[in-house]
Amino acid sequence: AGTSVYIPAVKVAYEASPRWWELNHQIYGGISWTSREITQIWYPSHAFHTRSGAVVGAYIWDHKAGSKYSAMTPDQRISAAAADAEAVHPGFSKMVGKGVTVAWANVPFSMGAWAEWDDDKAARRDHYPVLVAGEGPVQFAGEHMSYINGWQEGAVRSAHIAVQRIAEAVRVRRA
Repeated sequence: AGTSVYIPAVKVAYEASPRWWELNHQIYGGISWTSREITQIWYPSHAFHTRSGAVVGAYIWDHKAGSKYSAMTPDQRISAAAADAEAVHPGFSKMVGKGVTVAWANVPFSMGAWAEWDDDKAARRDHYPVLVAGEGPVQFAGEHMSYINGWQEGAVRSAHIAVQRIAEAVRVRRA
C-alpha cells in the first residue's frame, strides 16, 4: 500500500552585517547547493550593496536531516546549521548575527512542509482520485491535493477546483 508523508523541512536564516557574500564572494542572489545536511544556502537577490541583509543558511528537506533538525531546539538548529555552513563558507558562524528558524514538522496542525507520495506510482494513481473527489459538502484543498506538491501554485489550483465543486453542488441543490 502506498503512502503520503509530510516532509519535515527546516529553514534557518541569519542577520548579516556586512553582506559578506557580496563583498567577499561577489554573490548577488541565488543558491549554493551543498552535500551537507544544510542542503542549500540562499542569498538575497535584492538590496544589493546595502549595509546589512539576511541569508538563509540552511534549507533542509531531506527526511533524515529534517527530522534530526526538527528534534532540536531553535537555538540548537541555529548553531548546528551555522556550524555545517562553515564547510561552504569558512568563518560563517562569525559572519552572521541573530538567527531565526522554522521546522515545519513542529508547526501545530501542519505535520510538515508539504506532502509527498512514496515511490509507488500505482498507489497515487489509485488513492489520489478518491481524496480529491471529496464527499458531499466536504472538499479538500491544499498543495497535498495537487500534483504540484510543495508549491503555493498547487494549493491555489487545488482550492479553485474545490470551490468549483462546492459552487456546482450549491447550484444543483438550488435547481
